[in-house]
Amino acid sequence: MQWGTDGKPTWHAPKWVALWGMVPFMLAIRLFIWLASTHTPQYVHGAELGIVLFSVIVAAAHIFVLKMAEKAQ
Repeated sequence: MQWGTDGKPTWHAPKWVALWGMVPFMLAIRLFIWLASTHTPQYVHGAELGIVLFSVIVAAAHIFVLKMAEKAQ
């Protein structure tokens, strides 16, 4: 969803995209971190901690969105 200058949404995605789009996004980020750790390990520091923190934050945000969607119904 994007917001216009008047404060109203200009468009929105279908609900299933908003709710389940996070899963492929998380997998893509984790694949990127794994590829970076494998192919250029000298530039990657603390990848395990980054993966854990990213996973916890995204999972918490996803649960929050699902709870808010449940309340809206």
